[in-house]
Amino acid sequence: MPEPPIWRAADPNAPGGWVAPDERQPMSPPNVTPPWQPPPPPIYPRRQQSQGLAVASMVLGLIGLFVGWICLGPIPGVVALILGFVALSQIKRSPDLNGGKPFAIVGIIAGALNVCIYGAFFILGIVSNLFH
Repeated sequence: MPEPPIWRAADPNAPGGWVAPDERQPMSPPNVTPPWQPPPPPIYPRRQQSQGLAVASMVLGLIGLFVGWICLGPIPGVVALILGFVALSQIKRSPDLNGGKPFAIVGIIAGALNVCIYGAFFILGIVSNLFH
């Protein structure tokens, strides 16, 4: 009959024969996966902040085109042009921090159309008064 295994040291007073439970090395069997941990959060590229001046340029340009002719005149178009060019210069200076280039371009185009339409009305009014 085989001998039963010895589960404790033969001499508990020998060095390393007895270790307090709180001083023992943690017992983890080899090749065992650690406890489940959530995966690390995904790393997203830094997004550009939308440029407020570019959005304001676009909004003012569209307001000047569609409802500005009622009472505002070419003022929204001129302001849209100024804000659009300032926004484009800021975007060009630091493209990693400023975004909104399409908004600025739409604002510049809409503002230019607004100013051109009012310029054409102004010239038409002068010419019609000359030949009247």
